[in-house]
Amino acid sequence: MKIFNNLINSFKSNHEVEHAVIVNFNYHHEKLDALHALAMRLNDHLEGSGLGDYDGHETQVNGPDANLYLYGNNAEELFISIKPILNQTDFMSGAIATLRFGRPENGVKEISVEI
Repeated sequence: MKIFNNLINSFKSNHEVEHAVIVNFNYHHEKLDALHALAMRLNDHLEGSGLGDYDGHETQVNGPDANLYLYGNNAEELFISIKPILNQTDFMSGAIATLRFGRPENGVKEISVEI
């Protein structure tokens, strides 16, 4: 049906491109409270914005290395949107944000930005 073709094509075009912002940082806190607070701020900020989603974080068990994962249709707009929140977070000083402009595959353009 034509009604559903438009809906399906709209869904495909909105979800075919998967840009990412992956933030690598050092997390020296013993507890995860500060990281969870940042996660909540990012999630609240992005919820309903249409810019993307906060997908979670991971931390190293025996070290300070950690990552945040955010996905959307435009990595640059997503990063610009969350950068003020990252700048207000003490453990984000010196973090590196990698903006990936497409799905994770060979040849996809990426840039790295220091926070």
